[in-house]
Amino acid sequence: TIPIEGTILTVVREGVDAAYEKARTEADIAIIIETLLSECKRSLANTPNLLPALKAANVVDAGAMGFVFIVEGIHRLLTGAELPEIILEGPNPARPRVDQGQVTISAATFYGYCNELYGIHMVPLNIHFGPETFKDRVDLLPAAFYQKLESGGYHPTTSQPSPSDFQTVFEKLLSEGGEIVCLMLSSKMSGTWQSAILAKKEVLSEKIHVLDTFSTSVGLGTIVFECARAAREGRSVQEVLALASYMIETSCLLFVVDTLEYLRKGGRIGLAAAFIGGLLNVKPILGLSKGLVCSLERVRGTRNVQNRFIALVGEYVAAHPNQEIRAAVTWARDSENLEAMIPGLN
Repeated sequence: TIPIEGTILTVVREGVDAAYEKARTEADIAIIIETLLSECKRSLANTPNLLPALKAANVVDAGAMGFVFIVEGIHRLLTGAELPEIILEGPNPARPRVDQGQVTISAATFYGYCNELYGIHMVPLNIHFGPETFKDRVDLLPAAFYQKLESGGYHPTTSQPSPSDFQTVFEKLLSEGGEIVCLMLSSKMSGTWQSAILAKKEVLSEKIHVLDTFSTSVGLGTIVFECARAAREGRSVQEVLALASYMIETSCLLFVVDTLEYLRKGGRIGLAAAFIGGLLNVKPILGLSKGLVCSLERVRGTRNVQNRFIALVGEYVAAHPNQEIRAAVTWARDSENLEAMIPGLN
């Protein structure tokens, strides 16, 4: 077989190259492996762009995904992190059959390989750059999106999937048996929830359960992932719905933007506010309130933002004593500042 790009060969090569460069200036093996893992995950997410068959199926290379799991296990052992549950594929009498499909929107944030592993089906948003229209994470991956955003051309807008987009996914999953839990981006931000409701009415099935998460990005992604994992463990539909409702009620989403420019272009703030904010190096800490973006605090300077962000997380944890709290972090283009905050968040 002739090696081709977009397979495990690409992921291993790019990951090892990054780790080798890191090893030139870093002696700590845990940090080197962390670099390897980070680059392998990035490369894995890009495999659909290199192989048309993967892109058409909306999956990543399976062999490469297995390699990423191995590297992640090594990294967890080196850092003392808890090892993830091992999920067996194929017949397993000890594990109940999964009779649920999880459907979400492409605004959810989690690693692409979770889709295949946990049976998550993603309906893409439409992204518009002037006359060009792309299917989110199908025609346009996040890295390419940010490149276009920073190119100084058209400011992007989005539009919701049509009811027929959801109907196609619903009918396919129902034909395979089981029930569907459809977890949607906040209805206060998008009409995707309404599209899913209209599709459910067209399909006329009581086996479709559409929930408004009042969240987005990693907040939505965490709810989807935990519900999918519960279904994978054999929980009933009622149990998964109860878990989703609990997470919707108790979840907290915080985020920071490095520049106010895109908020200005999107009409969220005025030109004067953006100019003064940039001049004073003011960075807002934002969150969600009842499904809408709200400004929690305004802080001057990157270091002060990091410290205050960590403090806000600590306040949330302190307000929920004796409760298990699961945290997830993500970034757009600023992984360095995120990595600087991780020790404080731990």
